[in-house]
Amino acid sequence: MNRRLFFAIDLKDAANAASREEIIALKHVMGKHGCTIPDDNLHITLAFLGNVDATQYDACCQAADAIQLPSFTIHTTKTGFFTKPQILWLGIAQSPSLARLVTPIQAIRRTVLGQSDTHSYLPHISLLRKAQPLKDDVDLRTSLQVKYFGLYASEPSPTGRGVQYICLNRWALTGASPLER
Repeated sequence: MNRRLFFAIDLKDAANAASREEIIALKHVMGKHGCTIPDDNLHITLAFLGNVDATQYDACCQAADAIQLPSFTIHTTKTGFFTKPQILWLGIAQSPSLARLVTPIQAIRRTVLGQSDTHSYLPHISLLRKAQPLKDDVDLRTSLQVKYFGLYASEPSPTGRGVQYICLNRWALTGASPLER
């Protein structure tokens, strides 16, 4: 059975609680401009994989097992808008540490799944879908600790409305305590 998968940084770690609350507050303030993304679905996508079978899933996990990088901090910037999917998002400042994590994960997508790069990577947190662009971008400068990354499945929500993201596997970056999982 194929599952719709993606690698991501989840924002629910305890170290990010205050920053996550700021992001949620911003999302709710802007809610009149579109449909808010559920709080539990807030994340930073590292690579979208699409439909993946069990054999490919195992190969993706084995490749991710080899990623050995230190934990790091990233910073949010300002809102932006993707026109075609009508997504209002919060940007992430350029970060060499984030780039060092994204590079091997994007390579997994290419080598294990044979997918080519269709566009350049733009780190962001989706806030609203079916959104309208804002007249002026909104700044939200907050820090996020990146201690883990995970492989997630996008599945229909049990409520029948929207999707939920299920963490299938999680990898600690060095310096992250196993107790913080």
